[in-house]
Amino acid sequence: VRGESGHPVTLAGDPDDTSWLMLMKSNVQSDLAYLRVTNSVVSGTVLPVYESEDMGGNAGWSFLAFPQDGDPIVWTGEADNKWYNAANWNPQRLPIATDRVSIPASAANQPTLSTYDATVKSLSVAAGAALTISGVSLTATETIAVTGTVTTTGGDVTSGGAFSLAAGGRFETNGGDMTAGGAFTCVGALVATDYERFTFSNDVSFAGGTFTCARSTVELAGAAAQTVDPDGQTFYAL
Repeated sequence: VRGESGHPVTLAGDPDDTSWLMLMKSNVQSDLAYLRVTNSVVSGTVLPVYESEDMGGNAGWSFLAFPQDGDPIVWTGEADNKWYNAANWNPQRLPIATDRVSIPASAANQPTLSTYDATVKSLSVAAGAALTISGVSLTATETIAVTGTVTTTGGDVTSGGAFSLAAGGRFETNGGDMTAGGAFTCVGALVATDYERFTFSNDVSFAGGTFTCARSTVELAGAAAQTVDPDGQTFYAL
């Protein structure tokens, strides 16, 4: 349902009813906009609606401005651990490809990304925070910065730009691959568990960090010369 600027669509129940119910799946990306909503209860998740008016008597709606390129969105974990639940984010909507995503340690629940792939602009995982990726891929078109923990099981992680593991940061992959399009710096711990592949398209530094190679492959895939500082790390296949 979508109205137009200056010509909103009104969603309202029968005047004799106290409210009307809308059932939503938690993984649905809302395209609702330019609405006037009254006496509605959303069940199943928080439902974002853009450039719209809360006329009162509503529950479970999130009235927001349209997202802008580079907007920050912060994980709160207020409802559960599911990435695809708008109630777990501030603002209360699902992350989109133009968002800068932050995951703090203070969240009530730490996030798990599963069922569907996700694309964001950048990802930051703070010290003490933990992101679990299960069976799906996560792409950041710009940067990934990990000071906390990222654990993948059968899912790939890709950064279009720089990928950094700060001191105390840990990235562990169990059957998934990792790709860094920009410079890769590891002052924390990069951990393979089997035959995973790590693809680096720019400079690579393990100075001050550790690499558990298992039976993984490290590929240097830059179109130009790359600088690599292994800092004494052992590689299984290079």
